[in-house]
Amino acid sequence: MSLHHSRSLLALLGRTGLASCAVAAAFIFAGQAAAAPGDLYATDLTANAVYIFANDGTVQTFATGLDQPQGVVVDAGANVFVCEAGSGDLLKFTSDGTKSVLASGFANPIGISFDGAYFLVAENGADAITRVGPDGSKTPVLTITAPRGVVAKDGNTFVTHGTSLVIVAADSSMQEIELGSATRDVAVVSETVNGVLEETIIVSTDSGIVNKILPDGTIVQFPLGTTFDTPNGIAFRPARFSGDEDGVGNIYVADAAAGEILEFTKAGVEETFASVGNPNFLAFERATPSPSPPPSPSPSPLRTRSR
Repeated sequence: MSLHHSRSLLALLGRTGLASCAVAAAFIFAGQAAAAPGDLYATDLTANAVYIFANDGTVQTFATGLDQPQGVVVDAGANVFVCEAGSGDLLKFTSDGTKSVLASGFANPIGISFDGAYFLVAENGADAITRVGPDGSKTPVLTITAPRGVVAKDGNTFVTHGTSLVIVAADSSMQEIELGSATRDVAVVSETVNGVLEETIIVSTDSGIVNKILPDGTIVQFPLGTTFDTPNGIAFRPARFSGDEDGVGNIYVADAAAGEILEFTKAGVEETFASVGNPNFLAFERATPSPSPPPSPSPSPLRTRSR
């Protein structure tokens, strides 16, 4: 994609957006792990586990015995939702550890994102993005080859697949940014600058490079000159409470092969947030209550994207 094309895409994004996403796997609750708004959750494919990290990097094991946990999201009530690639289930764990299957029958679910009170799941094995309702109902909304990461924000849907990032706008128009290497996860943050909504997109790739797509469409390596071992999950730190500014907007990257979760300021200053296992996907616990489930939305026309 040309830079001009990317800029037209980012201009489009200024009118819409995407919610945070995550996926994980089948689970045995590992005790009453205390969590708090702003805590970071990470899935681990090698250990088949989910971990919780406090703001200082202290770790607790939240769940073990999962079946290939991938994406994960956590709501303000500390309910944890995990895509289990091995079983094809979307699991829900309440804050007291009660486990249930919210929806099943997915084909290699990898990425997951909130979409209002709903979820979007990237079914890598079905070439589909599927919307899941609070009642577990499933509606295919996008056909796309082997999707991996997905984020819904401000009406836009961001999907990594192949070597590119595809962005689907609220009007169903699609744009594609070519990144030159197999893409993994995607994260999006919105900021209002001088009264204008701007979105910054971060995408991890198999080449060990993390790409930052700026609001004007410019694509840069982030941090400049840094190559990771196996970057995968990405998350932006949210505010933990009203008025919180401590590290808000910092970028967290799970480097699975290195066994580290790294934290970067907006300027790219790095520190090791935590060292543990093989961290996969990341998700922060929401600091504000999730919306009440609205009536089920009218299914969007099935959209198709292939390579």
